[in-house]
Amino acid sequence: MSIKTFVIGITLAAATLCSCANAAPPQVKDISQEEFTALVGDYSNGVYGFKMKGDKPAIVDIYATWCGPCRRLSPILEELAAEYRGKVDFYKIDLDKNRSLGDAFGVQSIPMVIFFPLDGNPQAIMGLYPKQELKEVIDYMFFPQK
Repeated sequence: MSIKTFVIGITLAAATLCSCANAAPPQVKDISQEEFTALVGDYSNGVYGFKMKGDKPAIVDIYATWCGPCRRLSPILEELAAEYRGKVDFYKIDLDKNRSLGDAFGVQSIPMVIFFPLDGNPQAIMGLYPKQELKEVIDYMFFPQK
């Protein structure tokens, strides 16, 4: 190995470490059923009569680690969470680890994104959507124009 190759390798390794150390923490919090109850609300009755516990609207991504569309949706939701920081809480729940919550909300396909407004019933969409379409749903559900 030449000195030049060694120096380039060390430089690349250092750059990689620095970029990882400075990477922003995830904006979408991975939570359990119990945390869902504490942060979002009681799901024992599903969407009917659901009462929000948080002080902001929430978006919950129901996903599975083996799901390709779920993995493609994750960075989109991270971007949206950064854009709506302080206005909307973003969470994700692994369906394989939290089956009863999935059953309560009638999850039949993933990814499933549930929008929890402060008032009114939650609404859900299934499948992978582009960022712009998700923004339109968020704005419509949570920040309607007057």
